[in-house]
Amino acid sequence: MNWTVDNNGAWDYAANTRGYTDGAVFHYVDHAFTARYGIAAMPTVANGIDLQYQLRRANGQNVELELRKSALPNQKRKGAVRLLGFVNHANMGDYRRQNQAFLRCETPTPDITTHPVTSSVKYGVGLNAEQQVSESGRVYGRFGWNEGQHKSYAYTEVDQTFALGGDYSMKAFDRPDDKLGLTFVTNAIKKDHQIYLALGGKGFILGDGQLNYAREDIVEGYYTFTSGKACITPLTLNSSIIRATTGIAGLYWLKPSGCMSTSRSQERACPDWPCKRGLG
Repeated sequence: MNWTVDNNGAWDYAANTRGYTDGAVFHYVDHAFTARYGIAAMPTVANGIDLQYQLRRANGQNVELELRKSALPNQKRKGAVRLLGFVNHANMGDYRRQNQAFLRCETPTPDITTHPVTSSVKYGVGLNAEQQVSESGRVYGRFGWNEGQHKSYAYTEVDQTFALGGDYSMKAFDRPDDKLGLTFVTNAIKKDHQIYLALGGKGFILGDGQLNYAREDIVEGYYTFTSGKACITPLTLNSSIIRATTGIAGLYWLKPSGCMSTSRSQERACPDWPCKRGLG
């Protein structure tokens, strides 16, 4: 799946290039409400493999509030709303300053990595809502925003994102563990970031020497197939259409889905299934 389908693309969460970090998370859980706070180590450089463990110099802090309540009169249809806020401290450059340095002929091209060692602040918010609308159908919506002036550092180069989608369980076709899903995502970057790329700057993902900017629009669908009679890893067939500066691309692929869904018959047939042991 596209990264901005899997997660909130504007949430530059603390992680190294492999997607891991070290940190601590604290939860408060009530009947229909949960509050979470987490602090984690940031990489020493953007998308780097090594982590900065001096948390006074660099860290990623996150707060999430979750309300589990249906938006429908039928309270048996589960629903949830989550509000996220994050603040990152790290050695991040400033797109506007690099643009200004280039326009003053101080540098041959804008380079977000050439700046004095500093502890800059990048912050953002996210909102996610999901609602079961029928016995088999669910819908969701997601919004993400970050200030966009400082360097994209850990996840991907997105400053604003909107997503809408849903999935449908194939219970009516005697395939209760199969799901059909469809989502639409649109992503953007802020003006300073756009100008930086147009002037020839490069990020750890974006940049070709003179990037012509446009929003990234994605339509992605999938079908997850599971077998309840043997220890077969669930498979997902994905189809993705992406429209951005380079035009429109269509992608299709088949991949194992790991432990996303485990049926009772699988658990009986596979007593050592990792998901059943809580390792998935």
